[in-house]
Amino acid sequence: MKTKALIAILFLFVVAFLAYYWVYVRSEENIAKQRISVCQFFEISHQLTSFYSNNSTYPDEAYWINSINAKFVDKQCRGELLPALNSFRDALGATYEYKKLGEHSIIISRVPQNDESSSDLFPQQMIFVKGKIK
Repeated sequence: MKTKALIAILFLFVVAFLAYYWVYVRSEENIAKQRISVCQFFEISHQLTSFYSNNSTYPDEAYWINSINAKFVDKQCRGELLPALNSFRDALGATYEYKKLGEHSIIISRVPQNDESSSDLFPQQMIFVKGKIK
């Protein structure tokens, strides 16, 4: 009888621990990834603004990726910015689309993945005109 009670208590403890891990620890990991992702998006934006300040134009669509110092973004944001096809992949797995509208304006969009539930945490698109966010 005591053995069955002990096994039941141990089972309940394991279930409670797994529930705690699934809800609390996983959500903390996701919050950390969200912070890194926000930092990455704004750091990319900052580097594009710096590029415009130095060159009086934005990089062409085919070469915009070369104007971003991914190692610096990794260091600043404490997360890895992974390369993708003419884009980057951030901490949450989103990619970036870059569109040059002219010599003095661009749009950079963050394209979340299907499983990302927090797409409204920060702006998903930024428009730059003459080195300033509009």
